[in-house]
Amino acid sequence: MFVRFRLTSTGRLNVALAENKRVDGRVQQSHVAQLGSIHARLLDVTQSNYIPKWELHSLRARVAFWDLTNDRLGRLSNRLGPDLKRIRIAVHRRVPWPMEPERNRLASLEADVEAKQWFGLYEMTKAEIERIDKQIAAATERKQKLVAEGTGRLAAANKALAHAREGGVSAFFALGEPEPPEGACTRLTCAL
Repeated sequence: MFVRFRLTSTGRLNVALAENKRVDGRVQQSHVAQLGSIHARLLDVTQSNYIPKWELHSLRARVAFWDLTNDRLGRLSNRLGPDLKRIRIAVHRRVPWPMEPERNRLASLEADVEAKQWFGLYEMTKAEIERIDKQIAAATERKQKLVAEGTGRLAAANKALAHAREGGVSAFFALGEPEPPEGACTRLTCAL
């Protein structure tokens, strides 16, 4: 058995196990198992200048690839026998096994990404709170102005009403409003 690598038109590197068999005196290759696939740009270090967060994506892809490949090789171990180590080494030459320091680096990079996401959410929430606080302050200021205006109008109305009662003049006349028709209920007459 041997490992077959094929680069697809979409840029993925497919890794499969194949076997040579002799049929009618001729050698034929037969597909045994698909081990996995990975995007080839994530294996090429020169792409790190063109792909943002290349190291993070490369490590994630390689860890996922090897998790799947090891699982599939484990299921084929009874058929592979002593060739298992040779096959793993052949795959490792094209898709490097993520070593322990790289796995630690992956955990660090993922923690950084998560921290940046949480910090971004914090900043967004902080800006929203500031916006709402400004709205509350504006509404409170408007309320105070309206209360002051209403209090001033009420005081003027009470003064005009008291003046009208003292002088026997209509409260409407004292406030400068037209006299309502007889028997009509108004703010002033219904309140009395």
